[in-house]
Order: sequence, then structure tokens, then C-alpha cells
Amino acid sequence: MSGKGIDSNIRNVLEFLDDGYAYGIPDFQRSYAWGDDNLDDFFKDINNIDIDDENSYHFIGSIISYDDEYRGSGDRDAKVKRRSIVDGQQRITTTLILLCALRDFAFNEAVKESQEDGDEGVEDLEILFDDVDQFLYPSSKFKRKHRYPKLGHNSDKAKDTVTLEYLLRGPKNNTAWNEFYKDLVSTKSNNKKIPGFTLKNAYKKFTSYIENIVSDLSTPTQKADALISLRNKIYLLTYVDIKLNDIYSAYNIFMTLNDRGVPLTNADLIKSHVLRKMHDKSLDSLSVVWKETMSILSGAYSKHAEESPDGWVSSNKGEIDEDRFFIAYARVFGFAGVGDSKKTLNQKNVFRYYEKALSNEVSVDKFINSIEKEAKIYRLVHDPNFYVDSEISSNDKSKKNQMGKIVDPLSALNLMGIKQHATFAYLLLRLCINSHKGNSEKPLLGIKVAVDVFNMLEKFHFLYNGLFKMPTNAIVRIYDKAVDRITMETMEDDEGNTDRINKKKNEIRGILKDMENDFKNLLEKRGVDEDNFIEKFKSLKYVEGKRSTALNGQDYFTMRSFEPASGDNRIVKYVLSKYQPNLQGKPGDFVNIEHIYPRSLEGEVADNIGNLMLLPESVNQKLGNSKVKDKISTLMKFYNNDTPEIFEISDTWGPKLFEVRAEKMAKRGFNVIWKI
Repeated sequence: MSGKGIDSNIRNVLEFLDDGYAYGIPDFQRSYAWGDDNLDDFFKDINNIDIDDENSYHFIGSIISYDDEYRGSGDRDAKVKRRSIVDGQQRITTTLILLCALRDFAFNEAVKESQEDGDEGVEDLEILFDDVDQFLYPSSKFKRKHRYPKLGHNSDKAKDTVTLEYLLRGPKNNTAWNEFYKDLVSTKSNNKKIPGFTLKNAYKKFTSYIENIVSDLSTPTQKADALISLRNKIYLLTYVDIKLNDIYSAYNIFMTLNDRGVPLTNADLIKSHVLRKMHDKSLDSLSVVWKETMSILSGAYSKHAEESPDGWVSSNKGEIDEDRFFIAYARVFGFAGVGDSKKTLNQKNVFRYYEKALSNEVSVDKFINSIEKEAKIYRLVHDPNFYVDSEISSNDKSKKNQMGKIVDPLSALNLMGIKQHATFAYLLLRLCINSHKGNSEKPLLGIKVAVDVFNMLEKFHFLYNGLFKMPTNAIVRIYDKAVDRITMETMEDDEGNTDRINKKKNEIRGILKDMENDFKNLLEKRGVDEDNFIEKFKSLKYVEGKRSTALNGQDYFTMRSFEPASGDNRIVKYVLSKYQPNLQGKPGDFVNIEHIYPRSLEGEVADNIGNLMLLPESVNQKLGNSKVKDKISTLMKFYNNDTPEIFEISDTWGPKLFEVRAEKMAKRGFNVIWKI
């Protein structure tokens, strides 16, 4: 098929490799992301190809690319034109990595076998190597000495750039190959944040597959035949090659294919839609903003590299679900309407609301100019220590670090696994961070408002979810109502009028108070009173088991240098921290749960909350199984002087006194610590 600016043909991989183009991956494309399951399926499909059957092939979908000038002056002089890929880069990258693994395996086998008794198969392995190598790191058809990688990132700053080029260059075209290859095959880290991790993982996975294919073969000839057969199968992979003249046309085709069932993420769709609306504008702004936004959500915020690490070292760098962010953004900006006209947003329909809302140049500009900062604010909900990013904390530096006070309650909510608050918390934070026109360029609300609300939410969720473990439907309704009402207020144009701005502030404060009362009423309705609290509290116990090493969601512990906790011990350790609020561990000397009366002497009875406290590991080990009377003075050093009744330990300490202390702790907990 061909037409104005479009050329579409059925091609196989061999034709792709030999077409004389250098292919590029635009800056705003995702990094390589195929995991083991994708690689397994891909390799199985290739193995099922019958090279003796002319009708046997495997279709890998479509590859959409557009003319993109030259990669650099060297390619321009050698007349090596570039085509940039907007759809299909994962499939093409995977195919090239498999060919890299095949080429390098043939190379290593040829070197090994040539050092032993000769066999004509060694020459076949060398020919195989040269055949594949000429396509992965080809020479220009117009200037033979000029070689270039068949695929590369358009930006040298892309995190996979170095790894991809090293793999394509291979052992004969890379002076640093030996060191790179040694590191590649020896690294056993599962840290996906390592640059090029997924590329290296795919390469090693494919190398393992190839090793299995030749494991039962004894001669170089047999191995060469098996590898040549695999190469021929790869060359037969077939796809629809769609070439366009410019990026806008390419993304129009990209979107059309998605409408017909090709699976894409909402982030891909939104980015593509915005791109289509930027016909007369430079792509640089979108490219930079989108890349930074995705890095913020993925936990790999690149601008941290330009800042002092002292402030953000405790940022958890966890990955945040992109769809949840885009749904939250759409809600607080009213994309789905508010009040009676509000529609329910979800993963399946959110893009359609973006498509409708971002319909003109003004709305697209507003989106591009806001999305990066909004992602930072949303990240605070899940990673509250991220607040030290200079842009977010800049308005707070002279205000006694009020922003830092959001960290404890938000970390506690994450520790308890609470997710229902996310959109509301994001909305409240942005009202306390983003400047409001007409309000002396200050936010509508002070950060102390958010701190007070988050402290209330921590108390509520501990009672409702952490201790009583009640269903969440009613909570969702309360949060949704608050978000809807506040969004209606923020969307109303106050025209910078001081009186109308003050009215808006008071209305929002009133909504927050109504939400607090709704939560109080819900607790009362569910029977959360002092007697039931004491009963539930006294049932808290330490659970013996394997210690946790997972840090996900445990900022509340890690910033205190507490050892991570698993299961029910998370709640137990959190509870104990409220009775020892000043206790802080040190790197290498983490705080953990201590049994006042040794567990080794009393068994599971000693697991009662009334027999537990927190101690640094070094002190815990030093005390060992000492008798209570011999360690009371040491233990008291780690307790607050303002709550002596909670630490009335005697020489006769035992199970009955565990219960007495647990009840005292419970009463203080209900009436002081978690009182709303």
C-alpha cells in the first residue's frame, strides 16, 4: 500500500537488516521493557518456524517509522539516513538482541574450537559470525569504512544507549568488549534500576536458550548447523513495515492501529494524542517534559543527579502506577466533569477524557507546562521524602520545615497499605504547593492544613484499617465526595478577586472539616469505642518468623533506621513507635522489637504487646536472655519520661503484668495517641 506520505509493505527481518537505514528510538519512547515471559514466548515462536516450509513464518506485528534526517555528520557524509520508530521498538530491539547473542555465541565457539583439533565447522562458525555482524553493525553502502549501529537512541542520555551500542558493536568492533562482556555475563544483580538491565537480561536469557540448543552437540559442524538454522528462522520473522514522512503522520497511524485493537498503555496514548496536537511546534519541550515525568513516576528522577544528595537520600525511589497518576490528574482538573455531571474514571476510559479535554492549543500547552510538577506532587503521596526536591520545597524554607511534617503521617499510611487516600492527598497537596493567581502568588492553603489533615487520616486509618480491619467501600465514598466538592470549588473562576478567593478558602476548609466529621461518624457507626479498642489492642502480638528485607512501603521505618518488618509485625512495630517517639536507630544498628520477658523462657505468651518494646539491635544483642531485673535500668533509657506508667516493670514481671501494661497502653492510645 502506498499513498500520500505513506508506504506500507510486508517485509521480513532480513530485508529490514539489509535496507541501508539506521533506525532510531525517539527520546520520549519508553526504555526497553521485555521481561522473561515475553522473551520465552518470543523464542518459542521462532523455534516453531519450519525453514523447509516456504509458507512457515512468524508475524511480529507492525513497525511504524518516519524519516528523521541523519544521526550525525558521519552518517550524513556516508548517506546513512535515519528512520525513527514510533511503534514496534520493543519487538525490533528484542530481535536484534537475539541476533547479538547468536553472533557472539558463534564467535566464542569458533575461538574455543580453533584452539583444539581442527574441524571445518570452525570456518562455518566464523562465516556465521561475519554474516550476522554485518547487519548489526553495518557499513554504509556508499562509504564502506563508515560503520554504524543498526538501532540506537536518538539521545545519548537515554539510559540504554551505551548498553545497546556495545551489544550491536560486538567483539570485533569494540576495543572495550572483553571488559563489557565479562561484566555482562558475571553480573547477577536483579536491580532493575541499573542502566541497561533489561537489555542485559534479554541477552543473557537468549544466550542461555542458545546454549541449550547446542548442549547435546559434540562437533563444531553440528553446532554451526544448529546456529545457522536458528539464524534463518530469525531472518524469516515477518512484519508490516509502515513508513511515513514525518512524526505527526506516524503517530496518526499509530493511534489508528490502537483503535483497531493493538494494546497500548494510557501513557502511550496520551503522549501520542498530545504529539498530534503540536503540528507547528518544536518537539523538544514535550520530549524533555515527558521524559522527566516518566522518570519521576518510575522512581528514577534524573534531576537528582544535579542536586546535593543530602536532602533526597531517603526518597524511596519506588515505581508509581502511571495510570493511577493520569486518572488522579484528570479528576483534579475536572476532565470527567464534577458534581451531577461527573463520570467515573478508570483505566479503560481515562484516555478518552484526555482526548476530549486536550482538544486545542491552549489546553495542550497547559498540560505540557503542568504535568512534570503535578507528577512530583503526586509522588509525594507515595514517597513523601521526595518533598525536598528544590521546586516543591522552595516556598517552605523559611517556615520551620512545615513541608517535612507531611512525611510521618503519609509514610504511616503507606506502611498500613492504604491507597484510597491517594487522589485526595494529591489534590490537597497541590492546593498547599501551587501558587494561586490573585493570592499574592501564594498557594490557597498553608502546608500546615495538609499536615493536620494527614495526621487525622493516619489516626483514622490505624483505627479503621490497621486495628479493626474493616471494609473500605465507605471510605472510598467519603474521599470521592471530598475530591468532587473541592474540585468544584477550585474550578470556579474567582478572577483574582480577594473576597472570592477568601470565600473559596473557607469553603475548602469547611469541606475538610466535613470529611473529618464523616470519618468520625463512620468510626462511631462501626462501634470503634474505648472498650472495643482496648480489646483489639490487647490482641496485638509479635509474630515469630523470617525477618523481612523488603523496603517497599516502609519509609516510616527506614527513615528511623528501624529494621523492615513483615506481616502483622509492621503494625506492632508501628504501634510501639508511638510510645517511643524519640527512638532512632543508626545505619548498621537498626531498631527492632524486644521482648522484655525473654521469649525463650515464656514462649508465645511473651509475644503479647504488653511485653514488647523497641531497642537498637546492639542493645538487644547485649541483653540477650538476661533476667528482667538485670535489664530494667537499661530498658528505661529507651522509654519516654512523660509516660512512666507505661513502663512500670518489676522483678516479678510475668504474663499477668503483660496484660496490665497492655491495657494501660491501650487507654493512652485511644485517648491520646490516636484520638481524632
